[in-house]
Amino acid sequence: MTGTMPPTGGSVSASHTINGHSISFSIRYGHVRLLLTGDLNHESMAMLRAAMPQASLTAEILKVPHHGAADFEMAYLREVSPVVSLISSGDETESKEYIHPRATLMAALGQASRGTPAVIFNTELAAFFAYRGTVIQPAGDGKPERRFEGFERTNFGIVHIRTDGTRVLAFTHSGKKGMNEAYRFTVSATGAAEFARGVVKRSAPKA
Repeated sequence: MTGTMPPTGGSVSASHTINGHSISFSIRYGHVRLLLTGDLNHESMAMLRAAMPQASLTAEILKVPHHGAADFEMAYLREVSPVVSLISSGDETESKEYIHPRATLMAALGQASRGTPAVIFNTELAAFFAYRGTVIQPAGDGKPERRFEGFERTNFGIVHIRTDGTRVLAFTHSGKKGMNEAYRFTVSATGAAEFARGVVKRSAPKA
């Protein structure tokens, strides 16, 4: 299933149906709107637009549905027209691999976003690890000795959004102390977003 074509029919899985029934929240603080979408899929996005034709889905901050899955509706993303998109995705294994976020979804967000270039944060890319050496699990109970490469998570990939209702600051930490990726913009009463023209560096307050 792609992000540009509707489903072609046939049965769907229980998880697909459950995802489509996710609760979606639209929150407004001052001029700034935040849209939380859960695991919405193509059908549920289209149904929302059809059921509420007069309701505006436009939001400055979009929490992207379903970890950036390919099951999305392009018209929905265009109506949201986010300034900043947040994709929550994490570590996957060979036995549980979904390839989130999908390349098609990333491209769609770039087209649908309000402004060029688009600002798209991914929690997985903002997480960092430190190598801690080899861990040995001794042999026992008929099992052979096993060796693992040990890592420690040093940054959890949290994306921060701060606003006073007009000004918005969106940022993440990095693997290097004191270094952040940050974007600052203002939102007018009409919904127009304007990014700060210059880069201003500020030191984080000491704990």
